[in-house]
Amino acid sequence: MSKKYKDEEAIFCWELDAEAVSLIGYRGDKKDWENWLKNKYGDDKNVAKAWNMKIKKGWKDKIWNKYRNALHHDSSFDKVRNKKPEFWYLDSLNEEGSQALYDWQLFRKHQYTEKMKTLCKTIRANVTNHLVSIDLVICFFPLVRNLAPAGWGGPYGYAAVDFQEISKFVDFIGVHTYPLYIPAFTTEWYDNLSKNEKTFKRQLRHLETMLRYIHANVEKPLPVVHSETGWHGGKGDYAGNTEKDQLRWTETLMEETKDCAVGWLNWLIKDIPSHEGLSAYIEMVGPGIKVTNNINNLNPWGNYVYDGLLPEKEAYKLKALGKKFPELVKKYHNNPDVKYVKAKNQIKLSKKFY
Repeated sequence: MSKKYKDEEAIFCWELDAEAVSLIGYRGDKKDWENWLKNKYGDDKNVAKAWNMKIKKGWKDKIWNKYRNALHHDSSFDKVRNKKPEFWYLDSLNEEGSQALYDWQLFRKHQYTEKMKTLCKTIRANVTNHLVSIDLVICFFPLVRNLAPAGWGGPYGYAAVDFQEISKFVDFIGVHTYPLYIPAFTTEWYDNLSKNEKTFKRQLRHLETMLRYIHANVEKPLPVVHSETGWHGGKGDYAGNTEKDQLRWTETLMEETKDCAVGWLNWLIKDIPSHEGLSAYIEMVGPGIKVTNNINNLNPWGNYVYDGLLPEKEAYKLKALGKKFPELVKKYHNNPDVKYVKAKNQIKLSKKFY
């Protein structure tokens, strides 16, 4: 792919992984696991001692299968809720003090880094005029552990993504966050944040903390992009959140993270009412407007927005955020304030967390 598209002008960057999380259990992984243990402990006797186990037939396979099955949900370990979890959360096994589990997590980080490094090396061998990136996701971020207010029955899974090491070979790091996707900071999963000012502010501070945490832990100065966000509103559980709320969230997060993010991406362009997730009513344009692949105009409504020439019959489909978009672009494009301001040996927030 990198050979075929190395000169494609439409490509901005090659994203190594989106909402990165390390999954183990594929062909070759077990051999890598055995080699990793050998490099760390030397022999099985030392492994057994560290894990407080006795060497007998299948003892290491038992550990491998236990954690692999939990990670991939092909086991029946989650019997409390009588259903398999929707997210990976290996650490919900709650094996506090388990050296075997700790080694498993360290191995996941090691192997994922090696896989991404190989992938990046392959791309860079062919591509010279595109950037390379990776995107993190809020629910796997180490600063948030869900204490089950949303009913998951345990903390979110450990992503096992060593972005400190990965930052050495990517050009920038992206972060995905949504204001409703921080259940540890809300009274319930679908909390109406438009009516809860305290929670609204805590969401902003958490987002800022994430961005600054990445800056504070990378090996080199590296741009951080808020690469996916938005505010769900309009119908169903989110009916209390209006287009005005959506606009306010976007404007506020841009202003309050302009010194720790170099850019922001709204997800997506158009509302999709049939979608079961956030994409239903989170976008800049209502569901009625048509977005077509016209070779002469890949973004048919974009020109109208910039020039103020949106046809009257289509104007009502452009939401509050869509109408504000040209102004926001003008405000932040090439703005010298949009840069990371490094604090002295700390993650210094612009405002108090609470």
